[in-house]
Amino acid sequence: MITKDKLQELHRRNWEWRAWMSKYTAFATPSNKDAIGWGVTEIGEAIEAGLDAKHIYDRNNPVERDDQAEQRRVHEELGDLAMDLLAALPPYYLMIENQFQDEPDLEIALGEIMIHVANAYRCSRSTRMSPSYAREWSMLALYAIATYPGMDLERELESCWKRIKDKRTS
Repeated sequence: MITKDKLQELHRRNWEWRAWMSKYTAFATPSNKDAIGWGVTEIGEAIEAGLDAKHIYDRNNPVERDDQAEQRRVHEELGDLAMDLLAALPPYYLMIENQFQDEPDLEIALGEIMIHVANAYRCSRSTRMSPSYAREWSMLALYAIATYPGMDLERELESCWKRIKDKRTS
């Protein structure tokens, strides 16, 4: 289980990384609202990776089957999603403790993350809802990502930051 303090530290590091990227590259930090929108695309990619890992469908990698690589791809996509959701929470945002329960079923766990992200997206677009609702749903999604089976959120974020930095600075 990830602690509130660890999530706060990752949030701070994400904003430091984004500040560096904004200063030295053309990688712009999206608005809080648009960061959630980018997150919607990432949860779709994570679900796609989970479907590929079932080995039922011959869509993207029909020849090579590597269970560990396919599960790492789900974790990578969830890391990308977490990076976007951390950007959706303003730099001054203070995390609250959450007793999110681990969900051992991979498909249910992805579904819970999807629901939280969808609710954050809806709240971020609605003129009838306070922006705090979008932040709360984003934070719930982050806790769900952090407790996804086999997920090491810090490692996935570091990998994501490095991959994007290398791509943008080479």
